[in-house]
Amino acid sequence: MQTARLAWFALALAATCGCKPKRATRAALDAGAVDAALADDYPLPRARIGKLSVRDVTPEPLRVFTVDAAALEAAARKAIDGSAAFAAAGEGEPYDLRIDVASVTVKPGTGSGTGTGTGDAVEVGKRLKGPAVVQILIEATLTPRSGDPEAAERVTRGVAEREVKLEAHVEAAPRVQADAERALAGTLDDLIAEERLRSGDPAEIAAALGAPDPELRAMAIRYAGARRSRTLVGRLAGFLRDPDSAIRDAAIGALVDIGDPAAVKPLTDAVEFKDTGSMRRILDAIAALGGDEADSYLDLVASGHEDERIRALAQSALDRLRRKAPKPK
Repeated sequence: MQTARLAWFALALAATCGCKPKRATRAALDAGAVDAALADDYPLPRARIGKLSVRDVTPEPLRVFTVDAAALEAAARKAIDGSAAFAAAGEGEPYDLRIDVASVTVKPGTGSGTGTGTGDAVEVGKRLKGPAVVQILIEATLTPRSGDPEAAERVTRGVAEREVKLEAHVEAAPRVQADAERALAGTLDDLIAEERLRSGDPAEIAAALGAPDPELRAMAIRYAGARRSRTLVGRLAGFLRDPDSAIRDAAIGALVDIGDPAAVKPLTDAVEFKDTGSMRRILDAIAALGGDEADSYLDLVASGHEDERIRALAQSALDRLRRKAPKPK
């Protein structure tokens, strides 16, 4: 009997399981405190959804439940058009949205793993009897039609599970379809929230920086950098001491992307000399920002720090800074 989790399905479930409900992302944006109008911000071009397609990619032998792809496509188009996040026809940058749906029905406790959705997959044509769990995965891929590197492919995922009795699988079909629609709605909520951060009002980013969801905060930090939101440099600097290393690294990258030398001082304040990896990233960021303050700090560390490894890191960063500095006329 085929195992419940095909390789790609297992990876996708691992990426989504443990995440907070997808609807929380847009709710956090709507409920967040929005700053006053922000200046000096460069939104990326709004995406326009051209072709939208939904397909059931469940392998035929495992398709105990068949989702209504046409109904999901209509729901997706309605959500996209009603969001006001994406550009209208004839505007923005064209993207295609492909939504893949898969469902696997699992007999709990028959496999080697643990958990409600772990076991052997139920195959079509086999005896349908006893309890089972239907796992539904949604993967939405937004692909740019242009070759613009700023217009990268974006992928969001959603997942849902339902316990069923296989003897009543026909009666359970509408509930499974509703679960697929729920997973789709959450997946699209994430996609819409990201587009609002990417190309919407800069106040959306300011609000998301205060969201309780760390994934949303990290996304907002990245888009603050991508949009060169100089007004948010102070807010971003506040994340340099965040206990989450992913948040700290995102903040360092965003400050470098913005390129404001005002970020040099908070970066030097955030240096942890005992953490060589963190030290390297911060010294590299200081060198990338450049300016007299960066030069002076790197020169001081390169010449006066007691640790030879740190002196070498600072000297390497200082050399890069001076190589890119404009030559005096």
